Amino acid sequence: MLSRGLPVALGTDFSPSNWILGQLTVAAVAARGLRMKAAEIIRGITINAARSLGLQHEVGSIAPRKRADIVILKVPSYKWVGYTYGERLVDKVLIEGREVVREGKRVY
Repeated sequence: MLSRGLPVALGTDFSPSNWILGQLTVAAVAARGLRMKAAEIIRGITINAARSLGLQHEVGSIAPRKRADIVILKVPSYKWVGYTYGERLVDKVLIEGREVVREGKRVY
């Protein structure tokens, strides 16, 4: 699909047949198993995943009138996405613009 320029969505459905629970693990598997580049992985877990669910006008990218759901990772560059299985990489999470994780810990 990638070689033909088709959009690829990546995700986990948290089913009994799927042992992958987190998107950063999905990213690591995509990098190693599918040989996807960081930019392809980021599109796959953001806008392409939203598009696959018909939600691309609400989520999946940073744009006016979209929900401000943002994950900030403790990595030096976006190119690090896929290099690790996500251990302690999440620094901050915003859901609808509200901070719910700070310094890797849930904010109550």
